[in-house]
Amino acid sequence: MYMSFVPAARLAVLSTRGVVVRMQSGLGTPGSGAGKSGGSGGSIRDAGGAFGKLEAAREEEYFYKLQKAQLKGLKDQIKREIEHHEGQMKNHQEVLERHKKRISELEKEENGIANLSIRRLQVASRRMYELVDIGANLGHPSYKKDLDDVIERSKQAGISKLMITGTCEKISKEAAKMAEKHAGYLYFTAGVHPHDAKDWVIETEGIMRELLSSPQCVAVGECGLDYNRNFSPQDVQRDVFEKQLDIACELGRPLFIHEREAHEDMVRLLSERSEKLPSAVIHCFTGTVEEAEKYLSMGLYIGLTGFLWKDKSDNGVQAGLKSGKIPIERLVLETDAPFMYPKVNDKKLPVEVRESISEHAKTMHKFASFNRNEPCALPAICEMIAAFSGRKPEDMPLTLVEPAAAGLRNALRLMTEYGVFKLGEFTLKSGQRSPIYIDLRESFGHPDLMRVMCESMQELIEKVEKTKPYKGIVGVPYAALPYASIISQYTSQPLLIIRKEAKSYGTKKLIEGSYSEGQRVIVVEDVVTTGQSLKDVITTLRKDGLVVEDVFCILDRDQGGPKNLEELGVNLHSLLNMEKVLAFLSAVGRLSLDQFNDIVNALNLPYKELKKIDVKWEMEETHTNGNANGDNKENSKIRVRLSLQQREKLATCPVSKRLFSLMHTKATNLCLAIDYEEGERILELADKAGPFVCAVKVHADTIDEFNESWTSKLVALANKHDFLIFEDRKFADTGNTLSMQVKRNAASWADIVTVYGIAGEKSIRSAFQPIIADPSTRLKGILLIAQLSCEGNLCDTEYTNGTRRIAEANQDIVCGFITQEKISDKLGLIHWTPGVSLDETTDGKGQQWRSVEKAIMEQQNDIVIVGRAICNKTTPASELRRYRDAAWEALSAAMPKH
Repeated sequence: MYMSFVPAARLAVLSTRGVVVRMQSGLGTPGSGAGKSGGSGGSIRDAGGAFGKLEAAREEEYFYKLQKAQLKGLKDQIKREIEHHEGQMKNHQEVLERHKKRISELEKEENGIANLSIRRLQVASRRMYELVDIGANLGHPSYKKDLDDVIERSKQAGISKLMITGTCEKISKEAAKMAEKHAGYLYFTAGVHPHDAKDWVIETEGIMRELLSSPQCVAVGECGLDYNRNFSPQDVQRDVFEKQLDIACELGRPLFIHEREAHEDMVRLLSERSEKLPSAVIHCFTGTVEEAEKYLSMGLYIGLTGFLWKDKSDNGVQAGLKSGKIPIERLVLETDAPFMYPKVNDKKLPVEVRESISEHAKTMHKFASFNRNEPCALPAICEMIAAFSGRKPEDMPLTLVEPAAAGLRNALRLMTEYGVFKLGEFTLKSGQRSPIYIDLRESFGHPDLMRVMCESMQELIEKVEKTKPYKGIVGVPYAALPYASIISQYTSQPLLIIRKEAKSYGTKKLIEGSYSEGQRVIVVEDVVTTGQSLKDVITTLRKDGLVVEDVFCILDRDQGGPKNLEELGVNLHSLLNMEKVLAFLSAVGRLSLDQFNDIVNALNLPYKELKKIDVKWEMEETHTNGNANGDNKENSKIRVRLSLQQREKLATCPVSKRLFSLMHTKATNLCLAIDYEEGERILELADKAGPFVCAVKVHADTIDEFNESWTSKLVALANKHDFLIFEDRKFADTGNTLSMQVKRNAASWADIVTVYGIAGEKSIRSAFQPIIADPSTRLKGILLIAQLSCEGNLCDTEYTNGTRRIAEANQDIVCGFITQEKISDKLGLIHWTPGVSLDETTDGKGQQWRSVEKAIMEQQNDIVIVGRAICNKTTPASELRRYRDAAWEALSAAMPKH
């Protein structure tokens, strides 16, 4: 086994003994080879036998010593070789251990850098955006080691909600667990991607349905068709996609759709279910402008990713954005991380696009790469899309751009969601009754809220203290100490703690921490009411020689705190005050006008009118009301809405766009139903009502003098006062007959007509689409009758849902519904409701009435239709103003001001 260590020369020496032995055994051979002389050879041996034996013995001893010496040398050499290699192994082991130790140190350093990076981002990267990422593959293996950091960076990028894409049974389950762990921030979809369609089994449907029942699950998908790679056979893809389509239609759940080079089949399968199809988005769209337009005409949304930077085709996404054929109002944003990296600094991009990317977006974009995109790159995607569209980032859907207040608004949202604002009956420390209690201690259990509030406080401090350097942050015991501690870390300023009373042992200090006389400090408090307790704190600090000129608090209750502190020469800087809090709660539908007035009166607040603020309704899914008893019923009557101008942008029906505009311009959402039989009487009241209404409703088949002359006069009044003419004909017939009826009875003079949904989508569309598209007709939209206000009507849930699906699939011709309550989330559709009265509840003939507030605020209708309650009064003009004001006030209370 050691032969490999022995040189060839040594092997030759060792082999010599064998040669000698052979020579010894043949000493007599020459003699024998000479015939007779061979005998003489033998006699020589015999004669010299003794000598021969002695010589042989000497040779044997010589070769024995030689062999022994050679073996010893070999053994010594082998020992040296072993020692050498053992030494090398020891050295290598030491090197190995050093390397392992260094790797461990580097990993710690790397984690430290990552944490430091996050902390620096918390301090330095001020979020300009609040975004929603509708699709990120956080179940991808590349995120396994640092998922928490990825999520943290996404928050720093300004993402308020993030949807994890489920692509198969396994990933969907993992996504559900992640969403459950980060409830309120992460959501997920559940579905089977076309690549994995081949793995669908009987049990898959049951698992998908179970996942879809989760409140964190927002859509069916990612599902669809991919004829580009065909990892699953196309027929299998179609079969599995149809299964998921049917589940979505049955459950009314949105669809998250994947389509690659399968446009025709996709359109066909979706169109076959158009009457039942729920909301849907074509995720990560990479097709042509024509394909996008088709999807948009079907009421679908388009999801765009970082793919945009490399799409240079003449009729691709870039071209669609530039031309406006792909409107940003119908876009949703996604990263599709870790895929679809947005190379926003690519030199081939237009200069104006590259230069439009903000520093904030660039900072977050650095964490993404071709190898692994991240959700934090979404701001860059948003700004790139906006630049190609020639728009500003704030115009993008699902974004909120508030450079100075994004963190503050996010803090308000989280405070609302986590129950910091409690409504009910409370007694304050002062003994005062209060209908609201703001419990900032609730924040301690929510690190995300603590972080946002402390970041916002830090920004406030930095803004105020630029010209007044300070050294030391004093936390007021006890509730403000956590905030002061975090801000101290953020600002690298020493923390001082003032005790409520001095210790009776040890140093007996009243102020803990390192400080010196003449040192300027700032004070951090959570809530300030009158400021009396702060006066005591400031007095104590000044007695120890500290300089105190500024106090920073999270909430000023607007009860005299600033004025009282000013007497001490101290400025109070608050992150929030009661006015902002109440305005936000109202804007997001958590506070009614009556509750506002009750709070103002009880606390004697220095304002009487509710301030209006702008919010993005898509962001405000606050999950808790914050009532003291946890009862959500009262505030569930109020819901925040999008503004009329924003809804106008989302509408596709021509008459809807016009109606949103005139409602905003005239400040009215009242439709007057003039159910007189006398034509002249109708015209007279329409003229008086014109300034107060957005529409006038008539029944042509009940008017005595109905003719072309009469309709011309009504049209002239509509043009004069800018209202719509609404013919309540309630059409319900097959397509061809319906078309003839409309052309004869309404198309030339009415802006809107009512239609029952019982004939079905094909009959309705075939009759009305050509008429509405005809520039020579006045008719530009229809209202589908979804619900009735009369007692015992037969508009059941199945009919109403069917009508809703028809409307949602045909928003280019349907402007909304006649209904009792909101039935669709499509923001371009308008909910018109009859059965409203400020004075009565029934007419005794089956007609049921309810209040304007209930119809608008609780049931979330947009327009109230009032008839006899105005027309049968002796002074209809005064009633018109009364109903107009009540309806508009109710709508305005649930709508952001613009």
